Amino acid sequence: MVDTVSPTGPAGKAGLKPDDIIVSMNEKPIKDGDELVTKVADLPVGSAATFTVDRNGKKIDFRVPIGERSVVWQGEAQISEAAQPETPTGPGPQMKGLAPAKFGITIMRLTEKERQDLGIEDSSGVKVVSVDPGSFADDIGMQEGDAILSVNRQAVSSPDELMKVQASFKAGQPIAVHIARSSIGGRHSPPQRYYLSGRLPSN
Repeated sequence: MVDTVSPTGPAGKAGLKPDDIIVSMNEKPIKDGDELVTKVADLPVGSAATFTVDRNGKKIDFRVPIGERSVVWQGEAQISEAAQPETPTGPGPQMKGLAPAKFGITIMRLTEKERQDLGIEDSSGVKVVSVDPGSFADDIGMQEGDAILSVNRQAVSSPDELMKVQASFKAGQPIAVHIARSSIGGRHSPPQRYYLSGRLPSN
């Protein structure tokens, strides 16, 4: 089910609305949000896909263009094509408790309060402390303060787990990162969950 739709994004412009249920893409059934993210990430930028949705019991088809950074379904999937991943370097030692990841981010464990603030009820989640400009993470829209819940459907609950997961990735592979993010509406607004997705470059 689509939670919210960015009115300026391709999905919103194509006519998708909140509470639409996506049942298929290009006439192939979609089981869940993870499968949707993976399938969209496989499509080339500039192409288009036909999404069939169930709206109040009626099946409707929408032709949605695949944009480089703006195929956005907030709460369900946020898709973009990635470019130029970088491993963070920089002078001086890393801060204690932090670990670099090849997505171009510095990460650390979440505190219990941070889990509560982000509505994370289990032990999953790794905090993004910083994002390198121009990195893979920056290109797909990751932000400082995001909590990474899973990568390609593999849950992560510590910096070590995230490092192990990303170590298996290959150039050209589509990557879908499930994150929790504090709402821009302030502390009284509920946190949001997104999928940030892109393809690792081949060089």
